[in-house]
Amino acid sequence: MIAPALLSRTAILLSNLRIGGGPMAIRVRVSSKHQIAVPASVRKQLQIEGGDHLLVEVREGHVVLVPEPRDFAAHLRGLHRVIWQGVDPDEYVRRERDAWQD
Repeated sequence: MIAPALLSRTAILLSNLRIGGGPMAIRVRVSSKHQIAVPASVRKQLQIEGGDHLLVEVREGHVVLVPEPRDFAAHLRGLHRVIWQGVDPDEYVRRERDAWQD
C-alpha cells in the first residue's frame, strides 16, 4: 500500500491499485507542460469530446476531474424536486416579498 502522503503529492493515477475500493485506476503521465491525456475508455464512458471542459477539484489530497455540464440549466433541472413538491411558486414568492417588507 502506498502512503497517503505520497498519493497527495502526485498527479498521476497508479495502475493496478484500487483507490478507495473503486474500479481499477488508469495510469497517465503528466507532460513537461503539466498536461495529461484522458484515456479513450474514460472519454467514451463520460462522453468527453475534444474541446470539452473539465472541472478540476482537489478532494482529500486527490485530483478529481469532472466533465463540465454543457447545459447547466438542464443539468440542474429537477434539483430538490421532492422539497418543492406541493409548493405553489407564486404563493411562495409573495410570502417572501411580504417578509422583506416587514
